[in-house]
Amino acid sequence: MKKYAFFLILLLCAINTFSQQIYKQKTDSLKKVLAGLSAQGVSFASDTIRIQVLCELGEKGLKENVDSSLLLLKETLTYSQKINFKRGILKANIILADYYKSQSLRASEYLFKALHIAEDLKSYKDLIKVYLMISFNYTKLDDLTNALKYCKLHSDLCNKYGTKEDYLMSINNIAITYFEQKDYEKTLEYLNKCELANRLVKSNKVTTATLINSAKVYMQTQQYDLALERLKKAINIDDGYKDRITFIAYEISQIYLLKGDLNAALFWGEKAYDNRETADNMVVAEISKNLSDIYVKLNRKDLAFSYLNSYIKARLYEDSIKNYQLNRFIILDYQSEKQLQQIEGLNIKTEEQKNENTILAIGIITTIIIIAVILLLYRSLFYKSRQIRSQKAIIENFNKDLERKVQERTQELSKVNEELVKKNEEILEALFKGQSIERKRVAIELHDNLGGTLSAIKWRLEALNGSNLTEKERNIYDGILGMMKNAYAEVRLISHNMLPAEFEEKGLVEAIRKLCKDVNQSGKLHINLISKGDFQNLDKRIALELYGICMELINNILKHSEATQAEVRLTIDDKQNTLIIKDNGKGISSTSATNGTGLKNLKARLEAINGKVDFKSSKLWTTEIIIEINS
Repeated sequence: MKKYAFFLILLLCAINTFSQQIYKQKTDSLKKVLAGLSAQGVSFASDTIRIQVLCELGEKGLKENVDSSLLLLKETLTYSQKINFKRGILKANIILADYYKSQSLRASEYLFKALHIAEDLKSYKDLIKVYLMISFNYTKLDDLTNALKYCKLHSDLCNKYGTKEDYLMSINNIAITYFEQKDYEKTLEYLNKCELANRLVKSNKVTTATLINSAKVYMQTQQYDLALERLKKAINIDDGYKDRITFIAYEISQIYLLKGDLNAALFWGEKAYDNRETADNMVVAEISKNLSDIYVKLNRKDLAFSYLNSYIKARLYEDSIKNYQLNRFIILDYQSEKQLQQIEGLNIKTEEQKNENTILAIGIITTIIIIAVILLLYRSLFYKSRQIRSQKAIIENFNKDLERKVQERTQELSKVNEELVKKNEEILEALFKGQSIERKRVAIELHDNLGGTLSAIKWRLEALNGSNLTEKERNIYDGILGMMKNAYAEVRLISHNMLPAEFEEKGLVEAIRKLCKDVNQSGKLHINLISKGDFQNLDKRIALELYGICMELINNILKHSEATQAEVRLTIDDKQNTLIIKDNGKGISSTSATNGTGLKNLKARLEAINGKVDFKSSKLWTTEIIIEINS
């Protein structure tokens, strides 16, 4: 065992030395590109080219196991983040994720950083790669739900932005994920879809993948003949994979072993073993274990032991490689972190020194500027203080003169305002007197002229001999006579109420009371008057308007409401004058309440004296008209 271990160490050292020599040759051209660039931080364009070259150098170095490449990549990632070069950050994260693919959790950290940036840049080529890597990573973590999710995202992007072959291989990846979930029906569904689409594409790579994966499904569902048929087709198709014959021959051998056909299993197992140079160590180990199992069943214990020994050696070698790689990962991570910390420390010290020098320079310059500014300000303030003193004296004199003029003007305006108020009161008084005189004149005209004319017409009609008229003519005659009597009565009522003697002699309340008494005597309507408050100081103009409004509303009740009872409530106080008129008639329609001509006139009259009107209704009173005028 020690001999094998020693041999393994020597082999690994030889491989590492040879790899580094090849790496040196491949990177010479890239180093020449770096040498031709300007210094770091001088030009953003130069820095982006440097980052891309360093990423490529790092990627090649990691593939060739050059230890310094990990630190190089991490430094490149740090600098890309510093200058916010997103494509550099994306590329470095993808390379590091691929490097840590055997450590799934560490790989996830880099993959999802890469995913965020690729989505931000809308770099679909990189997104296709990242989605596939995330899917494989979730499969390693045995999170098949998320693996399937990212497989489908990868397939959608391949369909839009990849080649036809890429898209069909992505469908194969979805089928493999369903196979891992043991959903063989879905696996075959996607494989059949892939096989059908490949008839147009004719990709050998897609054909062999579809045949091998469907054979695995048939193998799991114990349809061995179908599995063998698919694998034997696949082994004869050149798909570009060097381990194709080794892998397929091994799968055929396993199926024959499950069927119990040991000779056929041995034939295909030896064929796989003969082509083992093209396969990796784990596949060779499984082929050796498969041959050992066959020889055990053939009772060939010597050969069974020999192949079992080969299996153990291959597994030990693979485990040694894994342990070496894991140990190497740990050492490189430690070294890179330590060097990054040292670099960061140096950067911090350099930055602190720069900051100190900058602060010192700024301090000196600031001090000089402050001294200069102080001197300039002192000189300026000296001259300004002299100007201010002289201007202050001028302003004080000007303010005194201005105050005197303002006082004089204020007194003049106050006097003019008092005169205007007095004139306004005189005009209002004259207007009211004019209205009163005009009302008297109209009342006299109505009573003496129109009333006398109507009375004369009525007497002449009564003088006619109705006995000589026909019945129809008699009805017309009686109707005209009745209308004349009503018209005469209404003219008398209007003429008496336009400006009744009671209003001038006894005031508003007695005038309304007289109006109500006259209506009550007609027998058509009974009006109850309720008054409250001191009416002695009520403005005569408002009192006259209230009387006119009251007369108009009572007239409307008589003409239109068909009411038998009404109430007039008049209230006067310091804040408001209120007139409420109610009746039990048929009410006011919504159209009349908003668009009626009489009510529009009423609102216009109220607006002139700062009043408003509202309408209500109750069970007792079908119509309530509420008029409010500010005192």
